[in-house]
Amino acid sequence: MKTIIHIFIFSLLSVILLMSFGNGPAKRHHDKTGSPISDGKCMNCHSAGKYGVSLDIKMYEGGNEVSEYIPGKRYTFKYRIKHVGNPAKYGFQTTFLDSANTSAGKFDSIVSGFQISTLNEVDYMEHSSPRPVEFMNFDWIAPQKNIGDITIYFGGIAANGNGGKSGDGGAVTSMVIKPAASSGSKTTLICNNLFFLRNNPVNNILTLDFHDNPHKCTGRIYSNSGRIIKTFNIDSNYDNINIDCSGLKSGLYFVSVKSENQYLSKKFIKI
Repeated sequence: MKTIIHIFIFSLLSVILLMSFGNGPAKRHHDKTGSPISDGKCMNCHSAGKYGVSLDIKMYEGGNEVSEYIPGKRYTFKYRIKHVGNPAKYGFQTTFLDSANTSAGKFDSIVSGFQISTLNEVDYMEHSSPRPVEFMNFDWIAPQKNIGDITIYFGGIAANGNGGKSGDGGAVTSMVIKPAASSGSKTTLICNNLFFLRNNPVNNILTLDFHDNPHKCTGRIYSNSGRIIKTFNIDSNYDNINIDCSGLKSGLYFVSVKSENQYLSKKFIKI
């Protein structure tokens, strides 16, 4: 009798988990986009070894692809879960965050199969039921004022439709959109001597030498595709800083530093 009860409880829990997956991660109190505030990635639950999943984000104003936003304007985002093989269903979750990791802008034009979910005061666009196609399009309205760079985080799943979490594939990616130069906010000048690269190519440590002491800066390292790899803050006087790059794969990267009114980005090679 106990065995039957245990089987019944296990079956009931399995059904609840599967039903909740179909209603999107944020509805289950999870951020699976790989963002700085996430509690993991979608492939932590769904095995990531199948379908060769990669993700693509494109931003459009009308019929034109763009990469910058003007405050208050509406944009269409087109997401794609690229894959090999023949998955049966797809799931996705995305969020737009400012530099403080709070929601940026507003999702709009909700259609069947999509939902806006709020988790810890952050908004997410995600599937409300497993998607039959690999494409997801929706509208987004930019913030009413220039808030600086906005980072888009996107997690996607290609599933085999067997009702479980095995044999699926997943990935996460991110994309940075910047305010357009015509947005009329406080100007941040590109300062070519804000910092210099002491060593390039880089083995394990990237050293930045600063021309002046701008006192307080934020910095990021980006992959060649625009994905944020590392962030750092500088809150005191300094002449140089060392950044650990030992965990980076060989390839082309960008390091950017922004002070109150100055900005500079430089390329470097990790060997």
